[in-house]
Amino acid sequence: MRNILCLLVIAAIATQAHAQPTFWVSTRGAGPHHIDEFNEDGTGTGNAFDQVAGAQASAWGYRDGMADRNGHLYWGWDGGVAMHFMDGSGGTQIISGSAPGGVGTYRAMAYDPSGDRGNGSFWVQSFTTGMCEVTMTGDLIRSWPNNGTVVYGFAFDDFDSNVWAHEGLGDVVKIDVTTGNTIPSTRFPSGFPNPGAPGGLSGFHDGTGRMAALMQGSPDLWGIYDTSGGFTGPYDVEIVTGENGNLGIAGAFFDFHPRCFFVGICGDTNCDGLYNGGDIDPFFVALAQPAVWVATYPNCDLVCAADINGDGLVNGGDIDPFFVAILLGVCPSPSPIPPPARDLQITDFNRPANPPANDVQSP
Repeated sequence: MRNILCLLVIAAIATQAHAQPTFWVSTRGAGPHHIDEFNEDGTGTGNAFDQVAGAQASAWGYRDGMADRNGHLYWGWDGGVAMHFMDGSGGTQIISGSAPGGVGTYRAMAYDPSGDRGNGSFWVQSFTTGMCEVTMTGDLIRSWPNNGTVVYGFAFDDFDSNVWAHEGLGDVVKIDVTTGNTIPSTRFPSGFPNPGAPGGLSGFHDGTGRMAALMQGSPDLWGIYDTSGGFTGPYDVEIVTGENGNLGIAGAFFDFHPRCFFVGICGDTNCDGLYNGGDIDPFFVALAQPAVWVATYPNCDLVCAADINGDGLVNGGDIDPFFVAILLGVCPSPSPIPPPARDLQITDFNRPANPPANDVQSP
């Protein structure tokens, strides 16, 4: 009886904490640079955390944010990349130094769960530089010359594995990561009333394809685009942060079974916190020899890790969605499209012109 009650309590806490996406906005403040959490309706949650020491030493702090599907947020700036938990806590610098390939500042950033052969990667760009894919330790994988866009924020598209860019005077346009070129007929006009200097961009990662975008101005604002370019908002950022210097945005959505909030990640069957090929063999052990799996991973939960379709059972019905989860880096909901095969050849990089002088983010 006690175990049942504990599971019910955990389920209630988990549902309350992560039933809907929340968003973190990075702020360049007069005091410590921080990140503040927002609800989907634009209201603040009251949660805020300081940026890591490396970003505190920068005049601008975090530029753009992003999320993986394993409970982490990532933020880039001119000195590297930091990782936080989904609640904003636990900030740790994981990359030090400038972005490779001539990009310099980790400004526009998107997390690609299928990049670097399934190990995860970052897409980065800074204004009019080219676009690069880098490993999660900061090494260059490949790059494309600038395609004519001035980019402030990136968001990964869960459905076709390309990247959306917040660019120019606030439009949102999709970039084909296999060519580096913008995709025709994918441009969303800015939904903000007075577009000028865009900020970060972030996907919801909840299966809807929606994106949150930030616009720098007086006041700074943020809003939400749907998959047709419809816009909800804008919401006043400064009411919550108390600062006119808000730059990046990151969506925090953690897909999970309620009972698994503290003990596992759907599809991570070797319990290392990652989605990749290392989960395949343990997954089939979980199907065929569940007792062996439990003995091998005593600190994990079998159903949390291997019940991919969410029916409470670990069986053959989980096989197809498991491979979708490995490809997309998220438990499938609803019916996501596996990403296309990638050519990971490193491409020559030609650094383009300097960023425009009137950009308010540029120091």
